[in-house]
Amino acid sequence: FFFKVFKCLSLLAISGIFFGYILGEFFIDLLFGKAFYGAYSILLVFLLVFAITTPSVLLGYPFLGALGHMNAVNKSVVFAGIVQIGLLVILTYTASISAIYVVFSVLIVELTVLIFRAVYARKIYINKDYSVHTNSSKSA
Repeated sequence: FFFKVFKCLSLLAISGIFFGYILGEFFIDLLFGKAFYGAYSILLVFLLVFAITTPSVLLGYPFLGALGHMNAVNKSVVFAGIVQIGLLVILTYTASISAIYVVFSVLIVELTVLIFRAVYARKIYINKDYSVHTNSSKSA
């Protein structure tokens, strides 16, 4: 059941991304005016972030958490926070703070979370460890 929901929501997200790509400039102009056309490139990166975040979130608490692997989900969040801080420190010290670089740092962080969770979920799938763990120390 989970994988059917996963596929449906991923397809829904992809359709939203497609419409965001096609209609993004129009809505930026409509809502903010022509002065914000430069924001379209930032929107495109955020659409990529959305494409990565959708499966990542579904693999998090709805899948791993429901199977009692909260520790893995929490570790992915903490690790992502450390990566985000590191990237922002690098951007600060290189005087590269700009909207596009910050958005790319978010993209890298979300990709990191997705990879972490996908690898962990794959281990569960391969080992057929679908039993719900009540003790979170078993999960990592």
